[in-house]
Amino acid sequence: MLVAAFTFSLFQQEEDFTKELVDGSFISAQKIYATAVKTDTDKLSTALEFIVLDAGLRHAMLAKDRNALLQQSLPIFQKLRQEYGITHFYFHAPKRDNFLRVHQPDRFGDTINRFTAMQAEATGKPAAGLELGPLGTFTLRVVFPWYEGKRLIGYVELGEEIEHILKQINMLAGIDLYLSIKKQYISQPAWLDGMKMLGR
Repeated sequence: MLVAAFTFSLFQQEEDFTKELVDGSFISAQKIYATAVKTDTDKLSTALEFIVLDAGLRHAMLAKDRNALLQQSLPIFQKLRQEYGITHFYFHAPKRDNFLRVHQPDRFGDTINRFTAMQAEATGKPAAGLELGPLGTFTLRVVFPWYEGKRLIGYVELGEEIEHILKQINMLAGIDLYLSIKKQYISQPAWLDGMKMLGR
């Protein structure tokens, strides 16, 4: 009976220790995730504050000159991608029709119905969030309404994949995280295009 009581006590202590360890790691992972998302949202917002002030971009958008807008914005995108890991750069017309994807200039004209774009339209203020795009990429996005005086001329959007955040959690909390997306929410050809865009 003593051996049984000792074994049970040892088992109970091990179970309590494991629960505390798992709960503590989970809370740490949540805090790291929330901090990383806020930091990256602030980074995207800061970049957009400068982009919407760029006179060359504004002139090309007002002239509805897609080629000029691409020429003006491509060097900005390349710098943002190389230095800050930004993977998506969009210009949308006032009714949320995509005017230019700097990261995929051959795709344009579709209406953007993501939550962040719709929220920016509804409030007239910047909107941010994590969203699953049509290419099957899970992306942190920030959308800024773009004004000429009081007139809305469109929206500017930046986005980045969140894979690096999962790596941060692994490094800081020692937890392996995996992101899975149900195939029913993704078009396979679009997903393959998305992987090609990301160089995978």
